[in-house]
Amino acid sequence: MQHKTVDELAKELDLPATQLLGLFNRAIRKILDFMNKVFESAIGNMLHNVDADEKTSSMLPVAQSLSRELDKAAKELKKKQEAELQRLKDDDLSQFVIKGNDETWTNVLASSKITTGGSISIKSGEKRIGEGSNSDKKKRKSEGDDGKTFGKGWKNKSSGTKKFKR
Repeated sequence: MQHKTVDELAKELDLPATQLLGLFNRAIRKILDFMNKVFESAIGNMLHNVDADEKTSSMLPVAQSLSRELDKAAKELKKKQEAELQRLKDDDLSQFVIKGNDETWTNVLASSKITTGGSISIKSGEKRIGEGSNSDKKKRKSEGDDGKTFGKGWKNKSSGTKKFKR
């Protein structure tokens, strides 16, 4: 039986191949269940043979009760939070200040429709750090032969050349 195919065994035993495979599956499951029971009982016996004194000899009572330990941890956490709060209060947070006054915000909110995930902006009249002046932007643009201005680095189509400036 070891070196025969399923089809050969099916002919020899006069059983369909699917039924033969089903019987084989059931037999393998029974063998697996038996082996698992043997392993579990061996491990169980090994665990029961250990003395109870050996198990409990390494166990020591805790130095403080759980509630005291929790209270101590809560006090430490509160100190850390207060220190962090004080650090945040001492920091200069002026860079995060929202521009505009209540009247401006009321007008913008009343006049605009806010969509989900949308944003609203208010002109503050201040330039951001690193934002160049308009003259810098004009220098980047090039003019065509007829005086028209094109995007950054492109020349007029009518001149026949399309070179990108580097």
